Amino acid sequence: MAHIYNLSLNSGVFPDIWKTAKVKPLYKKGDKYDMKNYTPISIIPVFVKLLERLMYNRIMSFLYENKILSEAQNGLRKGKSIHTAVQSFIGRIQKALDIRVHTIGIQEAHSRPHRTAKPKQPLPWNTPRRINNKIYPEKTEQ
Repeated sequence: MAHIYNLSLNSGVFPDIWKTAKVKPLYKKGDKYDMKNYTPISIIPVFVKLLERLMYNRIMSFLYENKILSEAQNGLRKGKSIHTAVQSFIGRIQKALDIRVHTIGIQEAHSRPHRTAKPKQPLPWNTPRRINNKIYPEKTEQ
């Protein structure tokens, strides 16, 4: 399996046969004859899940090492969740009240035009365009 994983990571190709899943209906509650009471569950092979985890680990490692993710980013980060986001927000409210600031700007995310997130610092010119065996480029001497 390691050989297949390395081939996939080096070539940037995910085997087509691994792109399919078996979808099974999972009963929730209520009338068993009403399709609204079922939710679809995708069943994928364990070796596909392992490759996905390898890819996730490499991508997250790249994002952390290059300081691309903001500290305010809470989703899909180890040790962060909606709870840490709420705690941070409440802390900002408490701090604002302590210094007698009475207005706090709150806007829904979809109420303003979509803007593409930009990294705080530009990525090196030789950053790879695909995932390969090393997601970050080799250091080049100048």
